[in-house]
Amino acid sequence: MQTIFPLKEHFVAMKKKALLEILTTLIVFLFLYASISKLKDFDVFTRSMNRQRVFDWSKPILIWAIPYSEILVSICLMYENIINTLKLNPARFPALTSPLTIYRVRMTGLIGALLLMIAFTTYVGLAVGK
Repeated sequence: MQTIFPLKEHFVAMKKKALLEILTTLIVFLFLYASISKLKDFDVFTRSMNRQRVFDWSKPILIWAIPYSEILVSICLMYENIINTLKLNPARFPALTSPLTIYRVRMTGLIGALLLMIAFTTYVGLAVGK
């Protein structure tokens, strides 16, 4: 459908892309800060995780899974920037640099961020409720 104002559609699309980039950057900073602080003070994080009300068998898994999943989600969200920084040749690495791959990796990161946030919110809600 043709519109009278094609520039308006262009600016709306640019605003959406800019908003997505800002939100993604904020999520990356949040997860990287959280994971680095957990790994930096690993003994404190381990002691605090061992005091939590979760199944005993899951504590060793969660101690390692939480910080590294936050790092993995951050890498997925930064994938396009990483590819651009490395200046990979699309002719030589077509599977890594295709727009579909970049989209899928970013969506995987966004879904992972959503799942981490839901898990954290659920845990806090259950902890406060008891």
